[in-house]
Amino acid sequence: MFRKFIILTFVFMLMGCIPDLYRDSSGGFTTKKQEIPPPSQNPNEFRAEIKERMQKYGKKTSAKVVSFETNLPYNKLYNNMNTVGLKCLNFILKTDIEEYKYGMKIQKVARYNSYIKKISSNKATLVVQNSYDNMEPAVKKSMPKGGFYHFVIDIEGKGKGLTSVTVYGDSPKRDFGENIFKVFPKWADGSRTSCTKYIK
Repeated sequence: MFRKFIILTFVFMLMGCIPDLYRDSSGGFTTKKQEIPPPSQNPNEFRAEIKERMQKYGKKTSAKVVSFETNLPYNKLYNNMNTVGLKCLNFILKTDIEEYKYGMKIQKVARYNSYIKKISSNKATLVVQNSYDNMEPAVKKSMPKGGFYHFVIDIEGKGKGLTSVTVYGDSPKRDFGENIFKVFPKWADGSRTSCTKYIK
């Protein structure tokens, strides 16, 4: 009995020496409790958020910016991205999640929607947002209209048949089943018309 008491005392002492772990902005863990910044409320804030996370956390963050040029006139690329947006970036994704505390299977329902907006005669922005069913009230209250920003894609005609594309995004493979940053260039130039494997 005394031996059991000693062992339990040692365990509790050891537990007191282990610091609490908190999720940080990069997706990793830290021993310092951090205030979670509010979600981006518009495309400009989202671009700035992605750049800041890349600068602050480097390879530890899932945030990414990819830029490329295509030998395609602006109007043609705009039409391609508009078609892809309507076909492949407005969908509902249902997944079974392993709930840690009880080991139960619960279903997570994510709703994605996209729109493309012309900024000028040679500039446009494709926006992808998402929301989840059964969100906590505080989380839902902080969500911008249309959902949380997931991707912002800037398209700009450069003349002589060239168009530049800049993709700002987060967690590319988890939600789409493929590295979306590698898919966008193919969608943009029209060499791929199929959606990713999670989107039927």
